[in-house]
Amino acid sequence: VAQLAAAVARVAPASAMVKVVTSGIDLVTGSETIVPERATIVGACLVLPQEQPNVACHRIDVAAGADGLSPEDVDALIGELMTDAPDPQVAVRGGRRWIPGVEPIDQPAHPHALRAGGHYLIVGGLGTIGASIGCYLAQVVQARLSIVSRTPLPPEGDWEGWLETHPSDDQTSARIRKAQLLVKLGATVLLLTADAADAGALQQAVEAAERAAGPIHGVVFAAGLMDDTAFAPLAGLDRAAVALHFRPKLEGLPALSQALGERTLDFCVVSSSLSVVLG
Repeated sequence: VAQLAAAVARVAPASAMVKVVTSGIDLVTGSETIVPERATIVGACLVLPQEQPNVACHRIDVAAGADGLSPEDVDALIGELMTDAPDPQVAVRGGRRWIPGVEPIDQPAHPHALRAGGHYLIVGGLGTIGASIGCYLAQVVQARLSIVSRTPLPPEGDWEGWLETHPSDDQTSARIRKAQLLVKLGATVLLLTADAADAGALQQAVEAAERAAGPIHGVVFAAGLMDDTAFAPLAGLDRAAVALHFRPKLEGLPALSQALGERTLDFCVVSSSLSVVLG
């Protein structure tokens, strides 16, 4: 899609429309076979017209069975390909068209979902999302937090000196302050270093966490790339830039599954980017 965006930017007339047909992405009836890796195209389809307003992007998801599409869905797909319908995302099922919607959820947290003093592993725990969840766990249940980060912090004894000699917007300084805040809010904090996409390193981190703080009760996976290299227009992306995003997310989840093995957890929360909804 990035290569397509670059090409469209060079040759697009005053208005153009890109049609993208997918399968295995949208769960509508509950009987579809979902292929999560294919969902990476969703965000790109949303972003393309945002970056190039003269280009509309229309994604059509179909559910192909062993014998291909039903006659009804073939007709519906042809109709979608021939129309200038404004809906950016449509799913065709049984000859009918479905479009996604967003509903607000106002549901209080279940009071018994968390254990007082429970042991929770947060992968990417010093990032914006991971640290926010860590602060909640610290305040509500005075949790034991095992924080896994790709980049190690200086030894704790050097933190104050680092903060005094480095600017407040320094990334390491920001991460040190987050770790200090977790402790201040009531958590017991163990800092571990591992690449989220390295199953072996992640397994070592899980084992170290259990040696230090006992069985893990819950896991939060919040690894992701959020520095300046994370933001670029589609037309400016290359395989290396895309791989930086895919490594913690697409490769990280199988690594996490392998690292956790057959452990029984109260919950495992996986965090995604809002870009798949908002572009």
